[in-house]
Amino acid sequence: MGKNLLYYFVAGTLIALAAQGLGANFVVVLAASTIGPAVLLLAVAILRYNGQL
Repeated sequence: MGKNLLYYFVAGTLIALAAQGLGANFVVVLAASTIGPAVLLLAVAILRYNGQL
């Protein structure tokens, strides 16, 4: 639980900073920082399932 929470906090913050740095508006920054970490975890799970990671 603790590792997942830390991952979501760090990944969400980095994604939000990147989106904000690229000039996205506040709603897009919130959406990206909320959805982004879950998408990254899904991508890693798919790559592991396919044996590519």
